[in-house]
Amino acid sequence: MTDDSGEIDWEKVTKGLIPWTSDEYMDVLSFREKLEALPKDDWDLRPRRSGIELEPDRVQMFQLNQLAHETQIGQYISEKYEDRTVAAAHMSRYFEMNWFLRRHQPRFEREGFIRKGDEPGKIEVNDCLFQAVATAPLTRTRGRGGHKHPTFDLVAIIEQTKKLIEEEEKEGS
Repeated sequence: MTDDSGEIDWEKVTKGLIPWTSDEYMDVLSFREKLEALPKDDWDLRPRRSGIELEPDRVQMFQLNQLAHETQIGQYISEKYEDRTVAAAHMSRYFEMNWFLRRHQPRFEREGFIRKGDEPGKIEVNDCLFQAVATAPLTRTRGRGGHKHPTFDLVAIIEQTKKLIEEEEKEGS
């Protein structure tokens, strides 16, 4: 997926053209839960520095905040996927999935894809919803003006989730 120069194919990343699986998404959610349960002293807090080449002879160095959950999750995904384009695509999709599922949770509840869990404050999500979002391209945008961000098409996600549920029910009968 990464070209011969090792560069990330940002078009594939921003258009959501590299699908994921619901199991992979759940693995990252599980990592986050484990991370949140640990004291921060037990996190991998080694400094990691990166650089961006601004000009042929000029590189801007930066260091990420190792105490941020997002940084730890990004590192986990980067270590899990060797191909840089795939890692960037899955990282982008993970964060967009979380935003999208939170943003549209009331609608997903009305559709029956999300329901309140048995434990207070917990919800249960139909795996078909995760499958639909994990494989969908990013065909819409959110944000205003010059701050548009690629996101999923709500109607397409609902239709795909219903289709997957129907297929699951046919297989079960």
